[in-house]
This record gives sequence, C-alpha cells and structure tokens, in this order.
Amino acid sequence: MGGPAVHSGLTGRKSDVDTYGEYARHSGNALSGKDPMRIDRIGAYVARYAAKNLVAAGLAEACEVQLSYSIGFSRPVSIQVETFGTGKLSDEDLSARLERDFDFRLAGILKNFNLRHLPSLHKGRFYQMLAVYGHVGRVDLTLPWEATDKADMLKER
Repeated sequence: MGGPAVHSGLTGRKSDVDTYGEYARHSGNALSGKDPMRIDRIGAYVARYAAKNLVAAGLAEACEVQLSYSIGFSRPVSIQVETFGTGKLSDEDLSARLERDFDFRLAGILKNFNLRHLPSLHKGRFYQMLAVYGHVGRVDLTLPWEATDKADMLKER
C-alpha cells in the first residue's frame, strides 16, 4: 500500500533543501542521512568545491561541475564543466585543469575535507547541522567544500 497515507513525500523536496533550491542541477538523491563514504554525497561536495574554485580564480562567472562515477573505478569516469558561456577558457580546458589539479577519488575527498573527523570537531552534531539547514552555501559553518583555496593555483596554470 502506498500513497499519502503512508508516505510524507519529503524525499524530493529534501534534495532541494540539501543543495541549491532549484537553482542548479543535481542528482535526485538527498545528501542527508547518508554515510560520508557514499560517493553520491561527497561527490556533490567536491563538485561544488571545484566549481567555486574555478569561479574564484576568475576563469568563469558561473560554473557547474558534473562528476560521473562508476563501480570499480576510484576516479570519476567523466568530469564535465559547464560555464554557460561565461568561461575565459573552453569548458573542455577547464575540465582538464580540474582533472589534473583535484583529487576526485573517494579517499582523496575524505582526506581533503577531513570528513572522518568533522563530527568530533562539532561535538558530534556536524551532519545533523547539515541536515537541518542544507549542505551548501552555508555562512554559519566553515565547510571545507565552500573554500576557494585552490583558486590561485588554477589561475596560474
């Protein structure tokens, strides 16, 4: 038996709350409630991080990064950049820079963002705080995927 009597219908709305409202494309999966070892969760984090760094480097005014992972491969099988015509270089060139300068492997993301230790640094409430007010664009938390610490490196190459 299904329908509104047994299902609140929050799944679709939660993915919008977790990410960008309805501004940017993202997978249909919600980020909250997943272990940080799930690539669909932290892949979204590192895609945000890469896009923010490209924009901060002045290589585009707007940017969306798409990562595609496949079972059995540690790195994404596809890295695509969409700058909506605002890129200073071609989207393909920007994709190549990301592939060269970012570690998109699961282990690399976990290490770079310190995801194993973030809960202990926030009294065990880190993922709960993300679930309540979203995973991106937060100014009340210092989130590693919101940093633009690779912008200078991307600009120089």
